[in-house]
Amino acid sequence: MNVTAYLLCAGFGTRMGEATKSCPKPMLDINGKPLLEYTLRHLKSLGVSNVVINLHYLAKAFTEYFSDGSALGLNITYLHEPAPTGTAGGVLRMHELAGNPTDHLLVIYGDILTDLDYREFMKFHHSHSGLASMVVHQRHKSNSYVEMDQSGKVVRFLERPKNNPANASGEPYWVNSAIYCISPETLGYIQKNEISDWPKDIFPHLVKEGNLYAYKLGEAHRVAIDTGERLELARSEINHYNFNF
Repeated sequence: MNVTAYLLCAGFGTRMGEATKSCPKPMLDINGKPLLEYTLRHLKSLGVSNVVINLHYLAKAFTEYFSDGSALGLNITYLHEPAPTGTAGGVLRMHELAGNPTDHLLVIYGDILTDLDYREFMKFHHSHSGLASMVVHQRHKSNSYVEMDQSGKVVRFLERPKNNPANASGEPYWVNSAIYCISPETLGYIQKNEISDWPKDIFPHLVKEGNLYAYKLGEAHRVAIDTGERLELARSEINHYNFNF
């Protein structure tokens, strides 16, 4: 299975305060390794060797540490963005830099730590008829809301809703995990040379057309490192992650 992984690492990480003033968020230390190294080693252990990383803020921290990726058995290509173009805009530019591959495409936000088996996720994506699939997990509070039918097709998606529909029941609701598997055709929805984000600008169109599916995280671990508390959580729980490297 040929796979190209696009890792989104161009953000400023301002919510992390002092921690990211001299270190980009994906390079924050988690028990002796940068956060991004766990993602890269995990991808390699699952058979993914082609990776493209978009960079902007403190880009040298990435290139000086990982270089071309050969030390990890990877082929890493970097897209240096003069100004961030959003989570979708960045992927479009990375795809062009990679030569517009037609194989499996993974999109992973650079601040995500997870031991998800991407192979099973990609199998799910290609067993359905949609153009894109997103990993979802359950939370009581989040910036998104995902509702799907029994087949996994997303029938409703809300980004930063003022009043979340699931709150009334008291049950945790399904939310965006910031991990996607996309078919190359999906990139046709992205406007070139414009700032564009997957949740805000692309997913609403896919949902309307019945082209977005949701894959439940299940027993896999996952945390978004967007606060100091979550960074400490990752450091305290990293030994429980099921990595094979």
